[in-house]
Amino acid sequence: MSDWVSGLFAKAYIEGASAGFDNLVEMTLVRDASVDIESSTTDITIRGNGGWGAEGVVLNKATAEMEVLFKPSDTTYQTLKTAALQRLPVEAAFLTGAKGTEAVAGSEGPYGKWVITKMSRPEPLEDAIKISFSLSLNEFIGWTDDGTDPSA
Repeated sequence: MSDWVSGLFAKAYIEGASAGFDNLVEMTLVRDASVDIESSTTDITIRGNGGWGAEGVVLNKATAEMEVLFKPSDTTYQTLKTAALQRLPVEAAFLTGAKGTEAVAGSEGPYGKWVITKMSRPEPLEDAIKISFSLSLNEFIGWTDDGTDPSA
C-alpha cells in the first residue's frame, strides 16, 4: 500500500441548496485545482539575535485556483458565476479526497467562505471552453483532517 494520494481523487465542493459542510456538493466539472496557503510576516529582528534577522508570522492567507469545463446548465457553474458577478462569498472546501460518509483516510483540506476574485474564459478555436476561477478565503471555518465537518 502506498502512502501518497493522486490528484485524480481530490475533490472540490461548493455550497448546495443550504449552508453547512454536510450540504456541500461536489464540483464534478473541475479539471485542475490548486490551493495555496501563505503567511504574511513582520520583522522581529533584534540585536541579541546573534547577527541573524528574524521574522514572525502575522496572518495566514488562502487562495484557490480551479479550471472548470464550461457547461452552462451545471448548477455549480451557475453558483460560481453568480458569486463572481454579484461579489458574494460561497462556502467551499478543497479536499484531497471525499467528504462525509465517503471520506477516506487522509482526506484533508480547508473549508470556509471564499470570494471569487477572477473569472477567466478563453475561447480556443479547437478546444472545449474551460473557465478559470481564482478564489480567496473570506472566512476560515476549519481544516478537516478526515473529510468530516471541521466546525462540528
